[in-house]
Amino acid sequence: MPFHDQHYVPCFSLNNFADATGRVFTYRILVSRPSVPEWKRSFPRALAKYVHLYTRIAPGDVATDEVEEWFNREIETPAAEPLAKATSDSRLTPADWRCLARLLAAQHVRTPASLIKHLERMRVNLPSLMEKQLEPAVREFEQAWRAGVPI
Repeated sequence: MPFHDQHYVPCFSLNNFADATGRVFTYRILVSRPSVPEWKRSFPRALAKYVHLYTRIAPGDVATDEVEEWFNREIETPAAEPLAKATSDSRLTPADWRCLARLLAAQHVRTPASLIKHLERMRVNLPSLMEKQLEPAVREFEQAWRAGVPI
């Protein structure tokens, strides 16, 4: 599968923290032994990613990267220039601010931690929501069917 590393932090924003070699210093929270350095230099493309984080299986059992592509097309690419302006003390337009606000909102909801919270909310709320919405609709369809009304 050509796509598998999917970033929850865009590489272009991590590039702002890169040194002259294009690497970012990262702090390792866990090290296996004292001889392992706590700081490591990594390329942005190797950071803030999970394998198949946004991959979904479309009809026909086809894996698709459309969520990652959507983030790139609708959120990240439009925000690249405004973020470059913001980090170089250039003047931002109202459109720039909107792009940055969308990027901030997307960053807030696209992390693995946010996914876990969302799944827990759905586990708790979805059964009652389905019952509340689906049961009346089924009753209406049954009544229409009994009355011979085309659905």
